[in-house]
Amino acid sequence: MALQGRNPRGDQSSRVPDGIPVELIDHAIRCWEAEVENARRHSARLNLLLPAVLAVLGFGAFNLSWVGNRSTNLEPIWVVWIVKVLLLGSLLLFMRALWILLAVRQRRRPRSTSSYALTVSKGVESDPEGLDEQAARRMAFESTYAAAVDLRRRNAAEGIRIDRGQQALLVAILHALLAVACYTLFAIVPSRSA
Repeated sequence: MALQGRNPRGDQSSRVPDGIPVELIDHAIRCWEAEVENARRHSARLNLLLPAVLAVLGFGAFNLSWVGNRSTNLEPIWVVWIVKVLLLGSLLLFMRALWILLAVRQRRRPRSTSSYALTVSKGVESDPEGLDEQAARRMAFESTYAAAVDLRRRNAAEGIRIDRGQQALLVAILHALLAVACYTLFAIVPSRSA
């Protein structure tokens, strides 16, 4: 019996008795393609977040010499300390976001990619005609679906890591904005009234 493709009439001729229906193989392929798209989205998010963190740290948004400077034009000394603590907290949170986004776990042995599950065995690779259609369909379905499930698990872990880094980045920006607001409130506003 020849390997049958999709039937536009929608009848049951696409099914193989005692085998894997073509629809299940198509579903496994769709699952794999969806997870590949999710992996691309995670990569795009990471490619947006990393330069943002590095730009803030690199452009000197945290002028550490100012944090250590004792002669500021802020009158109440407690305001100076609030601004310094907020800026230091923001710096630490930016570094934490960078650490979360760039951290790589050490492994004893290299981890294979999800697409490794799509490889066929040596016996099938050397003699593909020796495999009957039912076994070929089963192997195609099982390997494709196993690869999709593995990639889904990896995507879920990557999404959680990126979300944690994004949360740390958001809190760091909030700390920096509070420091700027506090400095503006006590340094610029009183000088206008003078």
